[in-house]
Amino acid sequence: MLDALLRYSLKNRIAPFILAAVLAAGGYYAFTQLTVEAFPDPTDTQVQVITLFSGQPTEEVERRVSIPLERALNGTPGLFRLRSISLFGLSFVTLTFQEGVDPLIARQQVLERMSQAELPEGVQPGLGPLATPIGEVYRYTLEGKGADPMTLRTRQDWIVRPQLLRVPGVADVVSYGGLVREIHVEPDPARMAALEIGLSDIFEALRKASDNASGGYVERGSEMFVIRSLGIFKDLPDIEQVRVGSKGGVPVAVKDVARVTTGFAPRQGIVSRDADEDAVEGIVLMRRGENPSVVLKSLRERIDDLNQRVLPQGTRIHPFYDRTELVDTTLRTVFHNLAEGAFLVVLVLFLFMLSVKASLIVAAVIPLSLLTSFLYLYLRGMSANLLSMGAVDFGIIVDGAVILVEHLFHRVHGEDLQDARHPGNESERLADRILRAAREVARPTLYSLLIIIAAYIPIFSLQRVEGRIFHPMANTVVSALVGALLVSFTLVPVLAHLCLRRAKPLPDSPLLEWARRAYEPLIRFSMLRPEIVLTLAAGALVSALVLLPRLGSEFLPELNEGALYVTYTLPGNISLTAGRKLVPLLKERMYRTPEVTELMSQLGRPEDGTDPTLANNLEIFVKLRPMSAWRSSMHSLNDLVAEMERNVREIPGTEYNFSQPIRDNVNENISGQFGQIAVKIYGDDLDLLQGAAQKAESAIGDVAGVADLGIVKSGEMPQIAVTLDRPALARYDLDLADVQDYVETAMGGHVASELWEGEKRFDVTVRLPAAARDDIGSIRSLMLPLKNGALIPISAVADVRIGTGRAAITRENGRRYVGIRMNVRDRDMGSFVREARSRVAAAVTLPAGYEITWGGEFENQERAMARLRLVIPLSLLITFLLLFSAFGSIWDCVLIMLNVPFALIGGVLGLAAAHMPLSVSAAVGFIALLGQAVLNGVLVVASIRTRAERGENFYEAVVAGTRDRLRAVLMTALLASLGLLPAALSHAIGSETQRPIAVVVVGGTLSAAVLTLVILPVTYYWATRLKERLLRRLPAPAPSLP
Repeated sequence: MLDALLRYSLKNRIAPFILAAVLAAGGYYAFTQLTVEAFPDPTDTQVQVITLFSGQPTEEVERRVSIPLERALNGTPGLFRLRSISLFGLSFVTLTFQEGVDPLIARQQVLERMSQAELPEGVQPGLGPLATPIGEVYRYTLEGKGADPMTLRTRQDWIVRPQLLRVPGVADVVSYGGLVREIHVEPDPARMAALEIGLSDIFEALRKASDNASGGYVERGSEMFVIRSLGIFKDLPDIEQVRVGSKGGVPVAVKDVARVTTGFAPRQGIVSRDADEDAVEGIVLMRRGENPSVVLKSLRERIDDLNQRVLPQGTRIHPFYDRTELVDTTLRTVFHNLAEGAFLVVLVLFLFMLSVKASLIVAAVIPLSLLTSFLYLYLRGMSANLLSMGAVDFGIIVDGAVILVEHLFHRVHGEDLQDARHPGNESERLADRILRAAREVARPTLYSLLIIIAAYIPIFSLQRVEGRIFHPMANTVVSALVGALLVSFTLVPVLAHLCLRRAKPLPDSPLLEWARRAYEPLIRFSMLRPEIVLTLAAGALVSALVLLPRLGSEFLPELNEGALYVTYTLPGNISLTAGRKLVPLLKERMYRTPEVTELMSQLGRPEDGTDPTLANNLEIFVKLRPMSAWRSSMHSLNDLVAEMERNVREIPGTEYNFSQPIRDNVNENISGQFGQIAVKIYGDDLDLLQGAAQKAESAIGDVAGVADLGIVKSGEMPQIAVTLDRPALARYDLDLADVQDYVETAMGGHVASELWEGEKRFDVTVRLPAAARDDIGSIRSLMLPLKNGALIPISAVADVRIGTGRAAITRENGRRYVGIRMNVRDRDMGSFVREARSRVAAAVTLPAGYEITWGGEFENQERAMARLRLVIPLSLLITFLLLFSAFGSIWDCVLIMLNVPFALIGGVLGLAAAHMPLSVSAAVGFIALLGQAVLNGVLVVASIRTRAERGENFYEAVVAGTRDRLRAVLMTALLASLGLLPAALSHAIGSETQRPIAVVVVGGTLSAAVLTLVILPVTYYWATRLKERLLRRLPAPAPSLP
């Protein structure tokens, strides 16, 4: 097949150029249409069920909403994990599905089962938006000169949000902060008693008083008239005039027993931005699978239109966070590193070959292979990201082309083709020479690249979070390798044909001459003293294996997003009003760090329930200056975090968690809570769980490296408990349900109707005035109407006292749990978890039926490493089979494979020198290194075998054969290492996830090259000699009897 491909390309020399043009045009178009992200979406398919149960305490929300929903949704096909959190007035259920479940099908299944849940009357669950944790692509505040928070929130809800939802790719726009306008009907208990009007009378009258009706139509002459009965509320006087009853034959209107005012719904969250302490924020969520660049471009165009044409004069949308900035920054980092790597590759080619033409031929493979990869990703519907493109090593990509071009330019010369008698045949003779020369290296080149591709098989086997992170990278690299392979066997021979017509023999590079002079005595000494060489090599390998576990371990290095996201947990009993007073104090201390440019805070939660947090939860989005503008003493985000921590410690009573916007959302999505490591204690008794969590927190607090330690959404909050006395209810002839409904309406308020202003709709809520319900004394004095019209205080039928209740109740797979979150700083995650686990096991003793689990990034790391330990042997087996197919000798394959572990030495030393732990990224680098190490072995063994088959002395065949491949091995090693050297040295935003892979490949390829040129020939020679001696000592087989 290779022979036919080479022959066709050289015979039809225009065809490879057409192929290259198609790849270039298709690849460029694919790149313009490709979804490009800063970071791959690692999250599972999830569906959120959000249920608002206004005014209800946590325990009631769990009992009446969360548990019924869990029972109805349990057993949904493909369900992997069912998690819920119950808060005051909110149930938030999250269903996580197994790999491969389509999000739309999952949502449809949830909708079907959701209707089976037995929920309280009027409670309607809904699905969360079709978005992912990395879908928060844009944040803004709505600003207006002289506009109050209620006006701004009204414009946000009824003007801005509907317009932004029309942008293609937008899943939802979450409104946060400001005041949600409501119409309040506040009954006066004294006037109600005097006019014998009950609270239920007012509520029912309002419920029936706002409606439109249709009477069909009538015909008059040639015209048809539609009959409408208009009766909806249009203003406050309409509400005031509603009849609620009568007294002595005189109608009683709402205005006679209540005050009708414009007010706002009870606040659930407060937003501030810089000096504005009561801002209105919008958070734009991108629909799952959309291209952020395309969505954000359309979004910005719509916002410009709103600012210029739609919004009232003086009101404008002020952007705060735009994901485009992160995407552009990371792409600049990636393409800068790729460009530098490509330049170094071409420079090395020229230094070794001293031919501009040869260097440019190989360089042409680089863009074509990358464009092929873009085309493949586009056709597969996959996205490109920082990690996938940053892992492309042009040095490895062009290995096949390097081997082919190096061989052609040294075997074929234009001066050998001149024939004065037949001048017209020079082109055909050149094509024939190129074909024969290309055949000599085509098979080893093919198998070398196939082996490199086979090395990536373990990456394709990764599952769940780690699989979604590294699959795009593996697809990108492998498709680029396939593209390079195709171009190498089609376009490269034709370009060589054009360049070699008048070419003279290439001069030897001074760099290569120096390498040969240094290598000749080294290889001969090594061949004569194998015990020294093998002892040193074994010692180096053992040292690397001993050093490896001492490096520590982690899941992934933290991506620098150019911003921080800080979550503060304020005292559990704090109110929103008291909490907002702490916000300026915390912001002032964070502004002490000069690198901070802007701050936006969110206290509490949005009214739609899309972010299930408590009133004591404060989140601050911190925008930072570019790293180039940081102080010289600040080298990383950890330095900034350490300084901020020192400043915020001045405010006692707060816990904090430093993270970044995307990482924070991803961690919460994976484990259900913030932090890199999530500890969960499962059981039934919340008090016992709380006590165990406190003991575990205390034990973990003594472990070196712990940061941002805290118990998640737990603890107690104060309550005013109204406990009804059943005998007393019987004495006053009262029904418990009627009294409960009265208490709910009077204290919490119920929506009785609605008021329309054009297209805007506002709730009409019935609730007692604040003065009648602002303390426990007022509540005890709340007058309860009897059936005979008399009034009694509620204390006559109920015990009203201050108590405590749960702030939040979290559940997973049908069991309650209390979570502990933490981050790890200045220490590797693996050793930290081992020590923390042992301390917790010694400090916490749980009864039967209770258990502790460790999750978060640590769980992902353990799963990924376990998977790699299972699949890497399979990859090695496939590599062995490819080697056997290439050489037909088990002996040669075994010797090549035995030298592979020595390539690990440079990678381990590189990680140690860079002070990096062993992460999944580094493991991926070692996998890529495997293919490169085998490639070097293939080149050397193939050369040795060629000389040995010619009948040369075996010792000289080994020495000369290895020396023949000195140029190729050095070139491929330097190309592979220098191709990723810029990424290994880069500290720009977005380089963190690339560096472990790059460091391992750079260090490993250099050590692999050195060891291949020394260890492999020594082991090959002496192992073959040993085998021959053993075979000579074996008795000859007895002749078979006839």
